[in-house]
Amino acid sequence: MRAAAFFAAILASTAGARAEEPSGDWNSDMPRVSALSWTAADGSWRQSAILDFAAIGVLGAGREAGYPELGRLRGGQPEALRLHVGGQGDFTRLAYVLRIDLAESVRIVTDDLRQRPFAAGNRLLDSAYGIARIGSGVRLIVGRQPVEVSRFQETPTSLMATGATPFVVDRTLPLRRWGVRGKISTGTVDGSVGAWLDGDSVEARTVIDDASIGRRAAASASLRVLVLGEREAHWLASPEMRLSFRAAALARVGDAGTRADVLVGIEAGRGPFGGLLEVLVSNEESGTDIAAATELSFLFHERAAAFLRAERDGQRSEFAAGTGISYFAAKDRRSRVTLYGWVRRDDGGLASRDGVVLQLQAEL
Repeated sequence: MRAAAFFAAILASTAGARAEEPSGDWNSDMPRVSALSWTAADGSWRQSAILDFAAIGVLGAGREAGYPELGRLRGGQPEALRLHVGGQGDFTRLAYVLRIDLAESVRIVTDDLRQRPFAAGNRLLDSAYGIARIGSGVRLIVGRQPVEVSRFQETPTSLMATGATPFVVDRTLPLRRWGVRGKISTGTVDGSVGAWLDGDSVEARTVIDDASIGRRAAASASLRVLVLGEREAHWLASPEMRLSFRAAALARVGDAGTRADVLVGIEAGRGPFGGLLEVLVSNEESGTDIAAATELSFLFHERAAAFLRAERDGQRSEFAAGTGISYFAAKDRRSRVTLYGWVRRDDGGLASRDGVVLQLQAEL
């Protein structure tokens, strides 16, 4: 109870720190500028601190229940899901992001530190990359960064309805890797290509049946086309009609063989309603599988939203469906309390992966 009260106090304190309406390009390569920032008088540079956290309390869970990016759930005291600290700098043509996730320090196993120290260290290092703005809308990004194959990965976790990626996305697609990526953005089209390190000695495998196990390297490409609406609008609360389509591909090679994933998606929203649907086709030596994930939201008040999520993991013959509600402590919707419950079953119908959590989230 004391831990929950502590987190709630921090959450409440952030409500006054950020009271603006949701705005800005939420598809940016850099985190949002925090309340702790410093800008040159001539506007030639800007430095900003990064501080955000999310914690969950398990209200109920089956013995095999897990949570994306966290792993196996345990009841009792709240557990930190994320605790990001770091900084970012923008120097017009060049920029950098350095962010550490201190919450991972309590989840690193001693054996991992001894046997795979680099992979264990990368659990702590959430982001460490530099950006070179080569021309109008063209960027080169080098370092440890988001891979962004799925829209669920491209959207900041703090802005997603449930505060976490779907189970199937968490298992199938890498969230962040060391690599290099080129991006181009226009008013209606965003495209990227990237090359990534994906070895077991480099990345910790914390998810059961992680699709990257036994791989060494990966390459990705993505294309997103905005048909209606503005690029800056977010599907959770678009003031006007928004419609966009996405296509992406990821190829991985290694001792486990070659794996190819192709994703197509559609994102739409108008007024308080929003939705996202993605279908993923995966092929490797064992065969071809199809997965899908969808999320629907309804912002019924400027400070509250209800949402539904459903997904199917064809490779594991598993589906999950859940619903929840969020209360936002500030109008920018970065700090909130979320109640989320789900059922997660395989074709046998076992209920051991169901769960209900209360998530507290705050961002400076």
